[in-house]
Amino acid sequence: MVNFRFSSNQLTRATTSAALSVFTFGLFLLGLAWLIYVFREICGIILSGFIVLVAFSTLGFAIKLFIASRKIDNLSRDDAYRKNVRIHEPPDDFIEQ
Repeated sequence: MVNFRFSSNQLTRATTSAALSVFTFGLFLLGLAWLIYVFREICGIILSGFIVLVAFSTLGFAIKLFIASRKIDNLSRDDAYRKNVRIHEPPDDFIEQ
């Protein structure tokens, strides 16, 4: 009997890696916005505000990915599969139409 699981450890690792990349990019944007705010003469406050909004949006997306990764990992640990599912192979002389 074959048990089906629709999530794997690879999916969890990929989601966590993507979340970490997005989170790092969000922190980079926050640092860039801080530098722009400090050097107001060179850059405008409007640009700084826009970058802060994008940074918080990116951080929010990263947090959502971390939460999704955790939920996927929890699903893979549970017995969230059907125990009575069996794969029936057609007989050798079966002709598909």
